[in-house]
Amino acid sequence: MKWVGVDLHIHTILSPCGDWDMSPKKIVERAKEVGLSVMGITDHHMVENFPAVSYWGKRLGILVIPGMEIQTKEEVHVLALFKDYELAYNFQKKIWNYLPEETNNEDLFGVQVVVNEKDEVERIENRLLLTSIQLSLEEVVNLIKKFGGIVILAHIDKNSFSVLSNLGFIPEGLDYDLLELSKNARVDKFLESNPYLVAKKDSFIISSDAHYIGDIEKPRTFIGLDKLTVESVFTSLKNKIIKIEKVEV
Repeated sequence: MKWVGVDLHIHTILSPCGDWDMSPKKIVERAKEVGLSVMGITDHHMVENFPAVSYWGKRLGILVIPGMEIQTKEEVHVLALFKDYELAYNFQKKIWNYLPEETNNEDLFGVQVVVNEKDEVERIENRLLLTSIQLSLEEVVNLIKKFGGIVILAHIDKNSFSVLSNLGFIPEGLDYDLLELSKNARVDKFLESNPYLVAKKDSFIISSDAHYIGDIEKPRTFIGLDKLTVESVFTSLKNKIIKIEKVEV
């Protein structure tokens, strides 16, 4: 078994507020530079830039996993990771049944761009992605599970758009897999403030939530893999074969 660095929360130029430098090729080049082996592409309510990122991942030796960041009706952010693009795209189609019919304000949120592997614009997505869908947290989690996905409660240490900031607690019986902390988090300090989560610390990961190239940094989360495949990644995440590197004070 080999320990490899992962970042399971990375956006592209398809996400509102994403920087134009977050093109597929540049994202993968940056991931290679900082020592990532596995990355999750998790744009808001869409997965359609995954193929272009995966194209470059295969050429540079980075395993790219299709995913999505969903905003529930409670304004809680949840990450979903899927085993292949077909599952992810079908999940997107399902989620869009609950996405409000609102137009993106490009002056406020930026342009939402689907690109190909040459970083050429395929189309502009005009529907507003940075909004809540009309499904509850529990409904979103259950839907991800129906599609065979991994559920990550996103950036639970943040003061907005997290399960703890918006609900104040993690609902008992919620069928999630992992709890994400933001990239500069100190696990010990977080647990001091949230001692009831000590029993869940094996479920913690740390991700970048990158919207800018500079946000993608050296990994702090590592998983043990027998081989660099999506199946192996899913097995390690579900079995909590995870370690987190401490941040230097």
